[in-house]
Amino acid sequence: MTTPLFRRSCITAALALAGTISFAQSSAQPEPAAHQVTGTVSYLQRIALPPNAVVKLVIEDVSYSDAPAVSIADEEITTQGRQVPIAFGVPYDPAVIDPTHRYQIRATITSGGKPLFTTATAYPVLTHGAPEKQVEILVEPVPSPPDNTSTKPLAGTHWTLTQLNDQPVAPQSGRAEIYLELASDSKRISGSGGCNRLMGSYELDGASLRFTQVASTMMACPGDVMPREQAFVKALSDTTSFSIHGSALLLRGEGETVLARFEAQSTDKP
Repeated sequence: MTTPLFRRSCITAALALAGTISFAQSSAQPEPAAHQVTGTVSYLQRIALPPNAVVKLVIEDVSYSDAPAVSIADEEITTQGRQVPIAFGVPYDPAVIDPTHRYQIRATITSGGKPLFTTATAYPVLTHGAPEKQVEILVEPVPSPPDNTSTKPLAGTHWTLTQLNDQPVAPQSGRAEIYLELASDSKRISGSGGCNRLMGSYELDGASLRFTQVASTMMACPGDVMPREQAFVKALSDTTSFSIHGSALLLRGEGETVLARFEAQSTDKP
């Protein structure tokens, strides 16, 4: 026969155990899903990705045209034989997002460290009405490395810009082409930022290269042409050295950072 005291002890213990279980269950609830930019990466070419292909997504702050883009989040996806479209989700910290800033996401696909595809256009995200979900990124093939047996000279070559501050630049023609030419006799440069004509001087000492007195005409430029032109002029001003690999010219800044990449084009100019 149980006593009232024993029954009260049992009830108290049961209530305590239930409270412990309830607390443990509430503590085990999953954390809220992180903020992330989602979408797919694909391309139009009818070729398969290698089994070891890696897709890398980077969200960057591109608010300042006179400074390199700042990475705020990135994600790598090992495809393991999967083919495009490749779904992605790039987590980011909402605390670092400034609603007045502009952000873009870019993608690259590599295999064994060799670049295969990259974005050739801007994909805005997060602010100023740009999406966070279902961003459909279309990448384009990366040109094969040039033949190093036909190295072009620095001066007297028509150099067309193909990459600026780690961002690919789509080929253009006519007045929209961004290019650079160095005269060997006068040590002067000429070119175009895609809208305005450029001019200035250069100093060459071995692999050391510096551009001085870089200036441009003052035409108004539409859309994103002016920010890109300003970034191009700044890259020239920040150049400290160069290297040529076949028909590719690389301009480097402090710390061997690649500021700009050019491809040699045929020219009828003397």
